[in-house]
Amino acid sequence: MSRTINKRGLDLVKRFEGFYSEAYLCPAGVWTIGYGHTRGVRQGQTVAENEAESMLQQDLAEAARDVERLISIPLTDNQFAALVSFAFNVGAGNLQASTLRRKLSIGNYEEVPFELSRWVKATDPVSGKKRTLRGLVRRRAAEGELWLTPDEADETEAALAMPQRIDNVDTFEDTSVPNLAMVTGGMKNLGYKIYDGIDRSGRKRNYDLNLFGVRTADTVAGAFDDWLGVFWMNWDTDAWEFHIWQATTDPGIYYLDQPLNVSGTAIMVEGQYPSSYQIGLHKGKYESLVQCKPIKAYRDNDKDEILDMMPDTIQKGFFGLNIHRASADQRSIRVGKWSAGCQVVADPRDFARLMDICRLAEEVWGPTFSYTLLLQEQLRYEA
Repeated sequence: MSRTINKRGLDLVKRFEGFYSEAYLCPAGVWTIGYGHTRGVRQGQTVAENEAESMLQQDLAEAARDVERLISIPLTDNQFAALVSFAFNVGAGNLQASTLRRKLSIGNYEEVPFELSRWVKATDPVSGKKRTLRGLVRRRAAEGELWLTPDEADETEAALAMPQRIDNVDTFEDTSVPNLAMVTGGMKNLGYKIYDGIDRSGRKRNYDLNLFGVRTADTVAGAFDDWLGVFWMNWDTDAWEFHIWQATTDPGIYYLDQPLNVSGTAIMVEGQYPSSYQIGLHKGKYESLVQCKPIKAYRDNDKDEILDMMPDTIQKGFFGLNIHRASADQRSIRVGKWSAGCQVVADPRDFARLMDICRLAEEVWGPTFSYTLLLQEQLRYEA
């Protein structure tokens, strides 16, 4: 018996397609009606909502058959639904030719959210140029989130079967990794704001992000020996969501030896930087979190491999200290040229997860993000 898209997937598709009773030109210049229906649509055509529902069911049934035909490895219901939404949006031909399908065919489940996030461009029918569409960015993020969500019926089994769940270290059992209690304890001790998901009107909303970094005591440059993470209050479960990944908060040896500024290489000063980051392009190449407000940085200009963080060298300004990934293909071991002072995540899969979370947060809370950089010795367990 053929599989069908589940309710979560159907709701996702309907939310992003929206219902249109009259035919319209989509941003790519395709006549569309109802819930994203394009086959045989004519200018001036109209449709009732119940008829549009029926067309959507037929379109999604076709997309589901395409996913079953093209993807031969086991999928949970939510994973299947995420791919049906994707195939319905981009077409079976694109799914068949995609890197996503090739990676999934060899069992790389953890790569899917990152691969989904790449499909966010459409050709402008007027200029003929490809451009990133905000709606596609949000849809891909939602599909990635659905892909990572265990089915309710077999939550434990799904969580254990998915490689990306393994990458999220159980910080309460591994004392070498900062955990939620240590990070929040340190932030409270320093008087830093912790965002709790309650807006000014008292409404509770998810994805009010607390982005943070933890700089370890090692002052020799070159290794991904720091941490970067995010946590927020999930009001659906009344519990904090916490993720942390290996990163560097310091420049690599290459830029310590060859500073980009006559004052020396920039090293971010520990502290809290409210609304200082937004989603943008790192060096104009790929989406990351880019600096949008002045930040404090130490200047290290003695061109050795030791990170010098002297108070009398601190400057404040726009240094391009972005939050981005290292290699696009694999986990990086050495910092090398990946950081000239930016906060850099070692594994591209971890970074893809971070960006998925940030895109969802942007949709709820707006375009800017706060970032808190803590020193390892500032971590505290709450009393």
